Amino acid sequence: MKTKRPAVSIGDSVTLSAIKSTVPAYDGKPMILRDTVLRVSHVTGTGSKRSPYHVVVTDGTHFWHMEPDDVTAAE
Repeated sequence: MKTKRPAVSIGDSVTLSAIKSTVPAYDGKPMILRDTVLRVSHVTGTGSKRSPYHVVVTDGTHFWHMEPDDVTAAE
């Protein structure tokens, strides 16, 4: 089964999806809440069978690697 590339593109504004409530603060990075608007920095291939893509998002300072289903387009 071929997995489709995530629907988000570089530069898109995204927030956490309904399946992801928050991302706790760690390693000097701030907490991400459901209403935190982030930008897609890039989409990477992981080579994993479970999820072959990661979506890298940024707040302009810090970066987070997310599963494609963890983010959704901001409204």
